[in-house]
Amino acid sequence: MTGHALTNAESFFEAHKTAYPKSTLPPLLQLDKRSGLDASKGAQDRLSQLPIELGLKIFGETCRDPFKAHPLSFTEAKNAESLAFGLASVCKFWRDLAYSTPVLWTSILLNVNSVRAELNSVLCWRFDLGRKLPLSLYVHDNLPETDANNPQIKMAELIVLQQTTFLRDFISRRINHIGTLVVHLAQPFFSAFELSRVADPSTLVELHLHRRGEDRYYDHAMTPITFDNQLALRKICIDSYPPEEVLIRWQDIQELKFDNIIIDDALPALAQASQVSVMDLSLNGSHGLVRGPPLPVVMPNMKSLRIRNDYTVDVFMSTCAMPSLNSLDVHDINGTGLWFSHPDFISFVGHCSSTLTGLSIGYLRDIIYEGFVSIIEHCPNLTNLDLRHYIPIDTNASRNVLHAIIKRLTLPSNQFEFDSSSNQLLSPHLQSLKVSVDFPLEWAVLVDLVASRQTPSQAGDIKRLRNLYLHFIGDQPGFLDLSCTRRILKLQEAGCSITLDQRDNSEEPFPNFNIVRESQKHQNLI
Repeated sequence: MTGHALTNAESFFEAHKTAYPKSTLPPLLQLDKRSGLDASKGAQDRLSQLPIELGLKIFGETCRDPFKAHPLSFTEAKNAESLAFGLASVCKFWRDLAYSTPVLWTSILLNVNSVRAELNSVLCWRFDLGRKLPLSLYVHDNLPETDANNPQIKMAELIVLQQTTFLRDFISRRINHIGTLVVHLAQPFFSAFELSRVADPSTLVELHLHRRGEDRYYDHAMTPITFDNQLALRKICIDSYPPEEVLIRWQDIQELKFDNIIIDDALPALAQASQVSVMDLSLNGSHGLVRGPPLPVVMPNMKSLRIRNDYTVDVFMSTCAMPSLNSLDVHDINGTGLWFSHPDFISFVGHCSSTLTGLSIGYLRDIIYEGFVSIIEHCPNLTNLDLRHYIPIDTNASRNVLHAIIKRLTLPSNQFEFDSSSNQLLSPHLQSLKVSVDFPLEWAVLVDLVASRQTPSQAGDIKRLRNLYLHFIGDQPGFLDLSCTRRILKLQEAGCSITLDQRDNSEEPFPNFNIVRESQKHQNLI
């Protein structure tokens, strides 16, 4: 909901008067026959002076559409699931203002199985405003992937194919208004879209290609995509589509994501993408289509890398060099973690050890402790460690592994039995630690270990931990005893902020013990 050029002094009403004289209402508002900015004088008087930044924030908070996009019509806007501007229902003035002020939205979501009259009305209205700011355009079909023999679905698919062609022709004439293009279609509609006919995308900065369908593997008979005038394209995300059919200047790409891509198809593109700084890879096996030795991949500007399965390690890690890598995120879909002892992986980490400051480990059940420790020992400048998604098996052995890892990261080695001959801290610069714990034993031990690090050390180069994030995978932390709360207070006094996460995808700060619901009396005792 950003990208407008207004200032604090300008209001919604002033912006609307500038964009639309009273005699020329937008086509969509004319079609609705219920609109008109003069219909609610009282609402105008109360709301016309609202600062634009505040209005944008309110609209953004009430936006229920995942793309933060404009709905196709007032009919769809009545559906709470697709309503992009929930605040438009407050009053008539706000509704009209939401749908008629172009600075309020920077993206459009187009369902290709909608009525063509609605598509044409929205597209012409939006693009014909002459707005200079590049727009984000999302094109997708929302047809179900099941019951393919259903006659109603077959009829709907025919309509979608016709609409896809219409959208392609429309976009090809107005491509210079688009900054981000997301195409999320099933294979038949993807082929009909023929992105290559969208010529001269001089303003296109970001391109997403998602081939939807139950069969995640693709064939090589897809329509090639070629951009002749690739001036601004810097980010590309490809899901289940062969990169070799995307004929762009890969050497200009700065952000890259490959999902469900056969590794033999990905390597030629990766070998050309020498300027990439952010990359996310999830590669599949070659299915016997081995085309020779892997191509060398050198990415001198790579700063952030995320890899998500074994194939990426087995082939890609043995051929790539990233001397400037700062952040490494490894999430294993299969959950084995065996490649932590893979020689190519350890060698890769060793080559970027001097620059690596962030490491995230995710969804590993049987982590190989020796391999993990060897990686940690290769990273003396590590400042952020994220173990939230490391899921230990419910055994004493796995708990001991987790405790041992934490000890090696939080205690000087002369206080730990693994390396009593050295007086150096393995990770002296560590400032942020995120970890999953099983309440209550692991969590109490962890807090004590971190607290010991906060004690002033004789070695002046040992950093204090600034952030501790605890993700509880066991019982809810609702029965913290007095000793635990005292530990946390002591840790906070030493300059470490604590966040407890007891639900999926949620974080709650702990400074006032708001998360302790069953032991509120402990707050009073302290």
